[in-house]
Amino acid sequence: MGKEDILLRELVNVPLTTKGSEFLFSDLDENFITIYNQFVALSQSSQVPAYDNAITYIQGKYVSFNSQLWKMINIIPQINITPGTDPLTWFAVYASDMVQAPLINGAKIYEFEKLILSADVLTMGVTDTLIEILPALGVGLAPQFLGGTVTVQNVGGFPYDINTSIHIAPANFDLAAGRRAFELINILQATTFQSMAFTPSVIAYSPAVDQLPTNTPIMAGVAGGNPSGGSSDILIKGTYKILDFN
Repeated sequence: MGKEDILLRELVNVPLTTKGSEFLFSDLDENFITIYNQFVALSQSSQVPAYDNAITYIQGKYVSFNSQLWKMINIIPQINITPGTDPLTWFAVYASDMVQAPLINGAKIYEFEKLILSADVLTMGVTDTLIEILPALGVGLAPQFLGGTVTVQNVGGFPYDINTSIHIAPANFDLAAGRRAFELINILQATTFQSMAFTPSVIAYSPAVDQLPTNTPIMAGVAGGNPSGGSSDILIKGTYKILDFN
């Protein structure tokens, strides 16, 4: 039954049907059933994967379970926590919660997040392996960051002790030469859960060194050498608009 099958007793509201006579208890029950089924439909999406207890979920991820959409809200990555069993990990949502609102000027706001495991943090020096946190968007397209956070997920672990500042910039920027969009100073020294925000800033841009970062992935790295001594994963999240130079 669809929402148009809700039955009215006296009032008229097209396309609903007006019975024009006494309601039976069965009429009332059918109305409630129809309304319930519509809520169930709003609580599902064919675009959201089913929950899998073998997957480690990070904050912000959506799953489908028991005819309901769930959003992972715990800042700590979780595995084998069934939706509906822990209100600090999973929150029931509707499909509309996944729709991102446009900015005032009509441009959409997009989100990204990247979990970097400790083993990769230890090799993300600019002379070793930078980590891609946002892929290239396409020819003539570039992200305009609105802000974000870098969270060190240190639970009973050890802080990193050298090369502890994270830099975020397009892949064609020379981080070693100081070309960077964002710098989060000594964030890797955190000894417990700690988040540091980054906000829009003027990119250190030089026409002789840098190019306009269209169709270019955004990377995170550590200037100098690799970090050492630490055992924490880090989570980088942010929001951005897409600039179209085509």
